[in-house]
Amino acid sequence: MGCESYLRSLVENPGCGIFMPEASFMGLDNEGGLCGFVICCRISPGVGMIPQIAIHPSHQGQGLGSRLIRRSFKELRSSGFQSVSLTVTKKNRRAYDWYQRLGFKIRKEFGAYVWQR
Repeated sequence: MGCESYLRSLVENPGCGIFMPEASFMGLDNEGGLCGFVICCRISPGVGMIPQIAIHPSHQGQGLGSRLIRRSFKELRSSGFQSVSLTVTKKNRRAYDWYQRLGFKIRKEFGAYVWQR
């Protein structure tokens, strides 16, 4: 329920930019089941953001994430975007290193806070 609410907020609310369905993609397995996705948003003219990319653990390490994100890059580029950003925690070493291999560079470091009721 929490994941659905979070994803719905990314798509329906402009908190992370304006949702771009044309640059957001899903990866399906041979039976048509969802095994990964990437969501893209526009945060300003020519600047995109990837607020979420997720690959099911059983499909990680097989290139699906790279294919999805490169497809988003291609769509953004063809739509005139010059840059794309994302955020990741350094504690997520696997993702952090992967984003650097994809060409992302650190632009800013900041603290993250979690609020609990």
